[in-house]
Amino acid sequence: MRRSSDADRLRAIQDLGRAISAKQPELSAARARRDADARLVQERERAVRQVDQQIAGLHATRHRTESSVYLNGKALDRGTLRLGNYAVDFSGWRGSVSAPLASIVSGELGSSNLPSRAGIPIIGRFWPGKPRARRTVIATVTGPGGTGARLMVLADLENGSDWATAIADRQARLGDVAAQQSELVARRAEAGGLVAGAAERRNISQADLRAVEQAIAVLRGQKSKLEDQQRQLDAARRTQVEQVRTVGKQKVKRQ
Repeated sequence: MRRSSDADRLRAIQDLGRAISAKQPELSAARARRDADARLVQERERAVRQVDQQIAGLHATRHRTESSVYLNGKALDRGTLRLGNYAVDFSGWRGSVSAPLASIVSGELGSSNLPSRAGIPIIGRFWPGKPRARRTVIATVTGPGGTGARLMVLADLENGSDWATAIADRQARLGDVAAQQSELVARRAEAGGLVAGAAERRNISQADLRAVEQAIAVLRGQKSKLEDQQRQLDAARRTQVEQVRTVGKQKVKRQ
């Protein structure tokens, strides 16, 4: 009966081993599908990032940059004047200010005769440098709804007329920029949809892979359990044989 039980157990272990081997092609195919779907998700996400970079580029583009002095009430602030696709931006020692191109309703040219270090904290007060004749751009900027007009005075420019021309040119191109952004936003939405579809497909293939892995894990668990049982039985039998031998040797010695 014991031999029959051992034979059945060994046969079951072999059957489980063959079942595990038979599952390997299915496992490899499931992994390949999951990996391919994961790569597709990465490609789709890369396409989204590329569109995001293009959208960010529209906002980050600077068509003209120059050192300037911003008249903030009675205070002077030296910094950098930048002209982008959407606004005229100034950032200086004391802060920053931005005027959307669509809100600039008029611009005038003036002159300035400021020291070269005017607007720089401490240095501009004690070591201001020599005054120099330069140009000033005075822009009238409206608030939301065309209300609350304010002046944006930008002095110490090397060529104010070039700035005025550049600002007017960028205002004329606002429609083109808006159309370009709308196209990019539409592409971003489409690319995002492709990412969602690819991610759903990857999740399905991942679930399929987990199911195959789980099935193999169950088979391996059953096989390991039977192997452990067989090892324990074999060890118990070896111990029993050793005990019988030991008793036999002791009887021989007593005789």
